[in-house]
Parts: sequence; C-alpha cells; structure tokens
Amino acid sequence: MKTETQTPLANSFEAVLRNQRKGALLSELSEVLQSAVLKVREHTREATVTLIIKIAPANDDASALSVVDEVKVKLPEKRKPNTLFYATDDGRLVRDDPNQKELELAVAPKPSETQTAQTA
Repeated sequence: MKTETQTPLANSFEAVLRNQRKGALLSELSEVLQSAVLKVREHTREATVTLIIKIAPANDDASALSVVDEVKVKLPEKRKPNTLFYATDDGRLVRDDPNQKELELAVAPKPSETQTAQTA
C-alpha cells in the first residue's frame, strides 16, 4: 500500500500566495493582519484587509500569465469628539437651540444682617 503525502496543487490558491513575489506577499499580509488586530483592539472599531489578485496575459497567446497582487488595508482611527449644533430655519448651524426659550436669570440679593437675625 502506497502512502501519499498531501501536497498542495501547483495552481492552488495557497501555492500561488506562497510563491507570489517569492513569499513577500505572505509576509506583507501577516504584517498587515497584525497591525489591523492591534488597531482594532486599541480603538474597538473594525478594520478591513483586502487582497486583490490581478491575472493578465503576459504575451499574445496567453501561454504565460502575469500575476499582480494588491493589498489594501483600512485601519480604524481614534474617534474624534463631535460637537452638537442646531439647525435654524434658514439652514445655519448654531450652538444654541433656536426653539428653546431663554430664561431671564438674575442674581438674588444677599440677605442683609438684619434679615438674617430676624429669621433666627
């Protein structure tokens, strides 16, 4: 009985990734993945890593193919604080609610010493 070791097919996706740019693609993907994980943990927001493989004929009869990869990464950023504005009827943004009535506030007079003695 002959036992065969499992080797990836020559044209499997795994083999192409391993051979693309002499292995540099896998190294790049590993670094990008690690930085994405660290940023997600830091900012508790989502990251995306996208791998694009472009395959094009290298000659007129397409017997040779050019394979080009592109790695795109979108890392989360620190959330910026927001500012609350209110919209006016004419489309301006203002900080105070235009529908809120203003209260007429005044400073209460300090009680005099005679008033304090009378209440005690």
